[in-house]
Amino acid sequence: MQVGDILRKKTARVETVRMNETVGIAAQLMPANNSRALVARGVGPVLLIVPLSRRGECPAPRPTPPGRFEHNVPEPLVAALTRHKGKRHLVIVEGIYSMDGDFGNLNELMDVADAHEASVFVDEAHSMLACGANGRGAVEHFGVDKRIRILYGTFSKAFGALGGFVCGSKETLDYLRFYSHPYVYSCALPPVVVAAILKALEIGMSRSELRSRLWENADHFHKGLTGLGIDTGSSTTYIMPLVVGDRERMYRLGHELRHRGLWVAPVDYPAVPQDKICFRACVTANHTRADLDEALNILSDTLVPAHLSQTQGAP
Repeated sequence: MQVGDILRKKTARVETVRMNETVGIAAQLMPANNSRALVARGVGPVLLIVPLSRRGECPAPRPTPPGRFEHNVPEPLVAALTRHKGKRHLVIVEGIYSMDGDFGNLNELMDVADAHEASVFVDEAHSMLACGANGRGAVEHFGVDKRIRILYGTFSKAFGALGGFVCGSKETLDYLRFYSHPYVYSCALPPVVVAAILKALEIGMSRSELRSRLWENADHFHKGLTGLGIDTGSSTTYIMPLVVGDRERMYRLGHELRHRGLWVAPVDYPAVPQDKICFRACVTANHTRADLDEALNILSDTLVPAHLSQTQGAP
């Protein structure tokens, strides 16, 4: 089973280091001054040149002024594409936004991009194997897989390995093989890692019950968090921000949660705005209801009292 075949793309390329390669792909796809990359970020507007949707993936600034459009709102994208008519555009979005936990609005964004003859680059890092009837990611979930020119993902999430992949036309992939510097100067993945990736791909594509269980667990945990009054932002998936909004409180609570046996990743500025500083909870198919209920009990004992203390003005 090959990644390109599974994703119904003519060619796929496997990478060793995902983030460096993402930068290389975005930069090399838009090499000339007569091109722009328009990037959707998870929270608010962006002012970036050729990054993906996370700050860590931004290459060096370029001569062309950056594009800007609001996350999952098509009107600002229409305005940005219209304002810079005549340039080559690359619209870069995520299948699922890693900090917000909501889907990229691929149907509407694709309609806008197609109307302006812009290419679309979808990062499926957090949606591959977990979304769509066959695990092909958000593009399959929204039924736009045949409209996407280039698709990118990682092997470090659902695959449980390392590295990443990019899928697209043979011509695009041949171009990147020669001009994407992180790829040119990297080494092949170790055979044992490749074997693990292929096995994970086989399991992920053949065992749909794992996806069903994942979404059932996500729904259960979402309902529990809502019942506790915990702010999860715009999350609609198995990735859920637990908004704290204060750095000192977030790190203090983090130690308390670890002491109680619960690990939720702290997310600090500049990954999110300062008033959206949060923990990021990620539900998996292997969590049991007992696991999730215990996590909710711990959050009820820690995060909820801290929130009440904040709203009531206590120090």
